[in-house]
Amino acid sequence: MTPVTAATAGPDGDTPPRLRILLVGDDDPLCRSMKHQLKEDGHRLACVAGDAQGLALARTFRPQLVLVDGAEACRALRRGRRGEALYIVALLRGDDENLLAEAFDAGADDFLTRPVVPLALQARVDTAGRLAALRRKAEREHRAAHRYLDIVDAIVLGLDADGGITLLNRKGCDLLGYQERELLGNDWFRAVLPGDCREPIRALFAYAASGNMEDLGDFETVLVTRNGERRLVAWRSGAVRERGRLHGFLLSGQDITERRAVEQERERLLRDLAQAQKMQAVGNLTGGIAHNFNNILASVIGYTELAQDALPDSADDNLRFFLNSVHDAGIEARGLVENLMKFSRGNVGEQRTPLLLPVLNDVARMLQPVLTASMPLHVQASELMPRVLVNPEHIHQMVTNLCINARDAMGDSGAIEVRLRHRSRLAATCDSCHQAFEGEFVELNVCDQGPGIPDEVIARMFEPFFTTKAVGKGTGLGMSMVHGTMHDYGGHVLVESAAGKGTCVRLLFPVQAGREG
Repeated sequence: MTPVTAATAGPDGDTPPRLRILLVGDDDPLCRSMKHQLKEDGHRLACVAGDAQGLALARTFRPQLVLVDGAEACRALRRGRRGEALYIVALLRGDDENLLAEAFDAGADDFLTRPVVPLALQARVDTAGRLAALRRKAEREHRAAHRYLDIVDAIVLGLDADGGITLLNRKGCDLLGYQERELLGNDWFRAVLPGDCREPIRALFAYAASGNMEDLGDFETVLVTRNGERRLVAWRSGAVRERGRLHGFLLSGQDITERRAVEQERERLLRDLAQAQKMQAVGNLTGGIAHNFNNILASVIGYTELAQDALPDSADDNLRFFLNSVHDAGIEARGLVENLMKFSRGNVGEQRTPLLLPVLNDVARMLQPVLTASMPLHVQASELMPRVLVNPEHIHQMVTNLCINARDAMGDSGAIEVRLRHRSRLAATCDSCHQAFEGEFVELNVCDQGPGIPDEVIARMFEPFFTTKAVGKGTGLGMSMVHGTMHDYGGHVLVESAAGKGTCVRLLFPVQAGREG
């Protein structure tokens, strides 16, 4: 066997590259002869047996050419992690076509028959060298392309036709908290998409992959980072096709998490501003109307009282009844006007730290006669509660108003529960002023078993004169007074309601220092 030296020039006059060559098989005379020739040519050679231990050692060698004796060993190498990149030459005992078919079926790229001709072996080595050079060139181009992708201020994601990750630039890796090699080959849907939005995106991908769409279009997804954080990404996509066949998709994405949060906050602030302006305008209008109406009522009540005093004892009883009715209606109207003035100006009156449980028990005793026998009123409260600074009369007014609303909502039957509890830490958004808040509160709940309140009604229920009751059944001022009173105290209101499950109005009073006994 005449060796072909490593110094033999290639077709371009260049010195052929030294290769890492793996020889898998028994240490027979043929193998020893090939080992001698390959070492003479300057190649780095590793020889292993065809068993599992030998193949495991072979994976760390990363060969550029594999000479393998036996179809099973060839098949095992091809199944390995880097099996697709191997250039495998099968060593066949003779030129039996069945053996040749078996070798190619096992994953061989080429073959040599025994006895191996040195020039034939050199030809396979030269082929492996060219493949190694092409692979190095491709890797250099890949790294160069990656450098361009890494300076792009966008996430660049490549997916194959099955949704496997083929490319992720540095921007995407930094966002997700992974190295690219940790994600390559993984299913994109399972790797980084949360479970609650995985299937809709997978369905969109399958629809596009089936040829029904030119590409995935523009869409948004939530991605889950390595530390569990959720980020919202807006994607633009293009399909990768060759000769009309879909090979995958290339996507560019922008992290819009903060931008979307700012947009949502801006929308909330605009809604709050519109609500505040509306409430201010209604308050100013209400105050002006109430002031003028109060002057008219003063005249009505005053002249009615003069007429009552001027009536002789012999006056007709009907006339006396009429005047008394006019006077009583005027007094009732004056009470409504006072409520309107309080709404427009804000008036908390006398404030102290009362024992809230006795106040609620008084309200329950007062309300029981106006409730039906099938509508019990229950009061639940702890005897030891933090202090709140309130006017007891306002507690009476608000709880009475809420209980009457609950009675009207339930109709013939259903229980009303008034609960008092301490919330040491509460954060929410007020349903009347729409401001976010947090802190320590005493919470006064009035809950019913009625049909519930629709969301569109909750959005307007604190506006003055807004009511869902029939004409003559309500003034539309009760909940607006609750709004005004609670916010004069620095408190807030939450409304919990579900169709068919009742309503719970939660009045939150800020806690003062100290505790009640």
